[in-house]
Order: sequence, then C-alpha cells, then structure tokens
Amino acid sequence: MSHISLYRKWRPQTFDEVIGQKHVTNTLSNALQGGRLVHAYLFCGPRGTGKTSTARILAKAISCVEGPTATPCNVCEACVSISEGTALDVIEIDAASNRKIDEIRGLLDKIPYTPTVLRSKIYIIDEVHQLTPEASSALLKTLEEPPGHVVFVLATTEVHKILPTIVSRCQRFDFSLVATPEMSSLLGRIAGSESIDIEPEALGMIAEHAHGSVRDAIGVMDQIANLTGERVTQQDVAAMLGEVEAGLVFEMVDLIADKDTAGALALVGRMVESGKDPRRFVESLIAHTRSVFLIQNAANPREIVEATEEHYRRLEEQAGRLRRYEVVRLIERLGETHREMRWNENPRLALECALVKAARLDVDITIEGLVFRLEELERKLEDHGGQEAGVAGKAPTEVSGRSRPETAARPRAAREASAGPVPASEATEAGGPPVEKAGAVKKGRKEPKSEPAEEAGTGETDMGNLKRAWVAVLAELKKKGELRLYALLMKAKIEGMRGNELSIGLPEDAAFQVGALEESGGLGKVEEVCSKLLDRRVKIKLVTSKARKVRRRTPGPEATASTGEKGQADEKEAGTGGEPGEKEKAEPGRPAGNSRDLARMLSERFDGEIVEEKNAKE
Repeated sequence: MSHISLYRKWRPQTFDEVIGQKHVTNTLSNALQGGRLVHAYLFCGPRGTGKTSTARILAKAISCVEGPTATPCNVCEACVSISEGTALDVIEIDAASNRKIDEIRGLLDKIPYTPTVLRSKIYIIDEVHQLTPEASSALLKTLEEPPGHVVFVLATTEVHKILPTIVSRCQRFDFSLVATPEMSSLLGRIAGSESIDIEPEALGMIAEHAHGSVRDAIGVMDQIANLTGERVTQQDVAAMLGEVEAGLVFEMVDLIADKDTAGALALVGRMVESGKDPRRFVESLIAHTRSVFLIQNAANPREIVEATEEHYRRLEEQAGRLRRYEVVRLIERLGETHREMRWNENPRLALECALVKAARLDVDITIEGLVFRLEELERKLEDHGGQEAGVAGKAPTEVSGRSRPETAARPRAAREASAGPVPASEATEAGGPPVEKAGAVKKGRKEPKSEPAEEAGTGETDMGNLKRAWVAVLAELKKKGELRLYALLMKAKIEGMRGNELSIGLPEDAAFQVGALEESGGLGKVEEVCSKLLDRRVKIKLVTSKARKVRRRTPGPEATASTGEKGQADEKEAGTGGEPGEKEKAEPGRPAGNSRDLARMLSERFDGEIVEEKNAKE
C-alpha cells in the first residue's frame, strides 16, 4: 500500500475531532439533533482550519444510516464511501478549475435528479470565490430555491469576493485560526502514534510556525517523520523551517536589556555563521518584542499571544525586566532596520548598528536619544536621592564602606537648592578649587572688570559640551530634511555662549554661507532646534573667524530698544554685574547664571552618566 500523507491520515472524522472550531461544530450538532438543517451552508476562514473536513463530516452526519445525527458511525456503507471519496451522491467541486459558466450549467442540469444511494445529494464547492461573475449568477437561482433532496456546502478563504446575494442565501460559519496550545497538543498525539521522537520545544516551534493552520503543521510533521533513528531537536526543526530558535531570541533580548553590546554582537556572529538570515532574525525579534509588548499592555494577553505555556512563562519573565518605553523603542528600531535591509548590501552591518543603538543610548545623537538619556539620569537621581534620605548617621561621601561618586555628579542647581550656597572649605575638601558666588567681591581687592564675550564665555569643559550639543543640532536638521541648511552649517563651529546668545563661527571665506543664512531665515529653524535641545530660548549670532566680525540677527519685539540697555542686559546675563539677568528672573524653572552654569549643567547631565552607571552596577 502506498504511503498516505499524515494530514490525510489524521483528517478528522467526527465533529469532536475538529480542533479549535467549537463554535461551528456545536451549532451544527445542535441543528442535526433538532432536525433544523438548511439547504445551503457557507464555510469561510483561513486555509488549513478544517472547512472541507467539516463539510465531509456534515455529509456523513446527514447520510448515515442512523442519521441525521451529530455522531456519524463511520462504519456504515454511506460513511465509509464518503470518507474514501467514492460516494456518487456527494459531489466535490474545485471552483478554481471549474469556474466557467458552462461547467456550472452542466452541474446544475443534474441537480433535479434524485440521489442514487444516499438520502440526499450534497454539493461541496471549494474555493467558491474563484467562480466567474457569470457562473456565480447561474448558481444564485438554484441556491435560492433548490430541490428538497439537495444540500450545498460552499467553502472559501476570501468571503469578500463572493456575491453578497449568494452569502445572504447561505447559513454562514466563520472558521478561526487554531490556537498554538491546541495545535501543540495535537502534534504531540501524532508524534506518539507515529513513533516520532521529538522534543516538546520543537513541537511548540512547529505549532507557532504554522500560524493557526493545522494542515501546515501536520505537513511539517510528515517531513520530520523521515528523520528516523534520532531525536528531533529544536535546532533540527529550525534548520528545516528556516526559523530562528526561540532561545537565541530570548538571549538577544536579555543582552539588550543588560546593555551588553559585546555579547549582542557576538550572538549575531554566531547566528550568521550558522547560516541564518539576518533579516529573518530581525523578523523573529519583532514578533518576540510584540509578544512582550502585548503582555505589558493588553488586558488579556494570554488570549492574544500565540505561544506554548513554557514559552509564555518566559515571555512574562522578560516583560517584567523591561520597561514599556524600552520595548516600544526596540520595536521601532527593529522596524526601521527591517525596512533598511531591503536595499542594504550588508544586512548584517545594519543589524549590528541597530542592536548597538538599542543597547547603548550614548551612541544615539538624535533629539529622541538625548531626551531618553536625560530621563534616565533624572530617574537615577531620584533613586539616589531616596537612598541618601534613607541612610542616617553616615558620611555624605561614603555609604556602606564605599565611596559615593554620584554626589559629585548631582546637578549644581539641585545641590544648591537643597543645601544652600557651598562654602569655600567644602569645595576645597571635595577635590576642587573654592567656588565663589557670581558677583561676590573679596576683601582687599577690587572687582575684576568684565572680559570680552570670547574670554568670559565657556571654558574647555564647557566648550566640549556645547560642541556635543551642536553635533546633535546638525543631526536633527538632517533628520528633518533641512539638507540645504545642514550644508550651509557644515563648516560652522561653536565660538562660545553668553547668556542666551550662542556664537557660531564661520571661516572668513564663507561669505556666501553667511549671506544665504541671513536671507533664507534658516537661523530661526536652528534657534528652534537649539532651544528644544537646551530647554531654553537661544539666539544665534554669526562670527567670522579671522576678523571677529559679529553678524547679529535682527532683534525681535522682545529685544531691548537701546544699545546701552542691551549691553547692560548682556552683562547681567553673563554674571558680571552681581545680579542675575532680568530674563532669568522672568523665566522660572530654567537654569540661571551665565554660560558656565549652563555648560556645567550639561556636563553633569551627560558626563555624569558614566559615574551613575558605574555606581548602579556596584
């Protein structure tokens, strides 16, 4: 006897054997028991969910010698002939190959004749949506008023392509995708009956790969049955299906959560060396992170996430480790990478860059990346503040026998707000020179005169932070599509910052760039990005490198009317007059002081992150 495919061998023969469609089989069973059969049924749903099998079971239930019954015996001549496909009164038609009007007319001409052997004539028309409009119209009248001995069962995967008039004349049943646990249980029974030695994890992978189609899952089992004499592992199934093992995906997400870029890159290397496609790996990561996202946000995630019990338990554990915004950010990053891989000649490099950006926020210079880092620092500062409040009777620089470098990394504004002005002796003990308040005058010497803007501006450390902020500004302009403005500012350099005025230097031979910037009004867009990044109103002035010729933007309505008043305001904003600037007083919540205070704040936010992360790991 020739080999019979497993999906044919394991085709359900009763309503109880149909898995995942209780809402259909229960309704049909009740109709058969109550004698409320209709002349036309429409079974619609995805492929491999049991539409044709249910149609054959319904034919046996109608034609069984004990019927109509909800439990056909499967031993009488009618049931056996229908199961073997030899019953003359059960006509199965493939509408994909018999779709023309002449073929449908030939079929309809035989309908008036009474059944040969069985109780009724049953027409099972598969893929009925493939009929031409003319053939559908010819079938319509017969469906409306068929003879009493005829029952139609129409099956389709695309119900929207069927004429609405045909749908309205049938009793419609929608088949749904089979859940992964039910599919895995069925595959386990098949493996035990067919003597297939396979790991439970491998069965779960097959069930997830089938995406609700029982026929696809059993077809994979038929292929695996050829691997006799050895235990089928999850790695074997993954290699056969081209899938990525769930263990690799879990490991990668754990590495991203731990910010372990070295381990993530090493895992990518192992994955590529084993012959797996990076693009397929990204698809698996997206599906995995989607499941984590649903567990974190859905009301009943178990009903949505298609996974085995063990797989779902591990997903819940991972969802507890990651924060919601981290999962959303990872999904967005992976989606962008998946689209980029379509045209990238080196998909592995695109994947590696995406993983580094997802795990290490310090390499992301976009506005979103910087905002994300600032939020992380604020959260860490709050946590450290709570820890400091809970520790009593210990030195401020030492807790539990270890140094507290995060105290030095706290923002200056936060320290001054909580402890008041820092005495010179405390500053000296902290390892730095005595800190003096702006505008304070020591006894025995005169107050120093205010220096020019380029000298009283930012120091070396402050300039470094401003340059980093300028790189982020250029990156944001490029991201927004302001390529012309980005090109004009390519040679621009930060000269310094005084109060709210940021000096941008251009070469002496950049007269064209200067004129274009002034005429196009592009500096307003640059000021908008700078203000968003620094969280304060910023004005831009252009300075030529050699002649130091200042090109200021035309002051707006809020600017001071007279030059003398403007100079006084600048001196106040620079901190040279002993009183804070009027603008700083008028804008509460923003960092006060001159450019040194602003640069120090940026330094504590960005450079202090290294100290914070080190202390957190300890």
